[in-house]
Amino acid sequence: MLLTATQTHLYPGLRGTISGSTDAGDLQTDRDCLVEFADGTAAMARISNLGEGWQLNVDAYRTAAGTEIRQKSWRLEIERIDETIRFRIVEKIRDEARKPGLPPRP
Repeated sequence: MLLTATQTHLYPGLRGTISGSTDAGDLQTDRDCLVEFADGTAAMARISNLGEGWQLNVDAYRTAAGTEIRQKSWRLEIERIDETIRFRIVEKIRDEARKPGLPPRP
């Protein structure tokens, strides 16, 4: 599964698309995915269904300009518009609010 972001980093309000999934129903279980950023860089991630939205845990990565971005977790909204699955970053998730069982940030 590939999440394509429209910027070089994620932030609340950012929108993007999801490919490699037939529909939002494919996201009912935790899945590994790749987040591709506008500058051509990418980061490994894991998407989890929270019941009321989704959580995206993105590994640390470096932008094409060399900026180090640490591992972060985000709450997502996902919707299907025609044949396109879109996501929107709702908010950053604090460490203590992350889904149980996920390792703490380094």
